[in-house]
Amino acid sequence: MLREAQSASALNDPHICTIYEVGEVNGHAFIVMELVEGRSLKELIPSGGLPPALVARYGAHIAAALAHAHDHNIIHRDVKTANVVITPSGQAKVLDFGLAKRTKGNETTDVTLSTSAVTQPV
Repeated sequence: MLREAQSASALNDPHICTIYEVGEVNGHAFIVMELVEGRSLKELIPSGGLPPALVARYGAHIAAALAHAHDHNIIHRDVKTANVVITPSGQAKVLDFGLAKRTKGNETTDVTLSTSAVTQPV
């Protein structure tokens, strides 16, 4: 797990939850990641849908995050509204790379990393 998490920590994009440190203490693996404040996109979508301008904005942020991951040979594999947080400043951040695959040539390997730590403003 540590090797895969270290690979995912190479993802440095404003629209991906940042991983600051990966390690192990007394046989227990740990991941130190950015605290992302905001609400999930799933919670923010009203029954009538989002305005087209917000769809385009959030879609561009998500696409940029996934392109960055792909440039680093990581495929998310679980993109959904629950795995995207909209920050108070209106930025979309992709979280939870728990089902991600790392690609190398024609091979893929599991990347077991969960970045689903989110806080909601009170």
